[in-house]
Amino acid sequence: MKLTDYLGDKPFWRVTVKLAVPVALQNVLTSSFQLVDTLMVSQLGDVTLSAVGMAAQWGWLCGLLGFGLCSGMSVFISQYWGVKDLKGIRRVMGIGLMLAMFVSFGFLAVALAAPTWVLGLFNQDPAVVETGCRYLRIDTNERTEALHASNDHRCWI
Repeated sequence: MKLTDYLGDKPFWRVTVKLAVPVALQNVLTSSFQLVDTLMVSQLGDVTLSAVGMAAQWGWLCGLLGFGLCSGMSVFISQYWGVKDLKGIRRVMGIGLMLAMFVSFGFLAVALAAPTWVLGLFNQDPAVVETGCRYLRIDTNERTEALHASNDHRCWI
């Protein structure tokens, strides 16, 4: 038996690399943002470092739900692709994108409205919760400003 029987041929690997490299790069960048936050804040003390870590858990939880949603969508999209049902693919994508936006906006709204409750889920130390609330307010405000800045309606079509 040849090795290509197990690993596939060159065209397969070309397509795989074209898909895998951007996904891997995106995951590295996403993970590095938390690392950079940790490195910058680590010099400010244990309470501040813990507060930033606890606030980041909220975003991680939102990302986890988004990943689960996309994974579930991919199953349906694959099935619709197999039977060449493009209308079904569009329907699943539309529902999935609306759900993803709803979940994201829900997490953002809760973080803006009740940061003490959000951080209280992860830590009970009052100093950590207070410092984390300040960080979470700054972080969520930056995210909403970025959303307003990118509010070009041509991108939504």
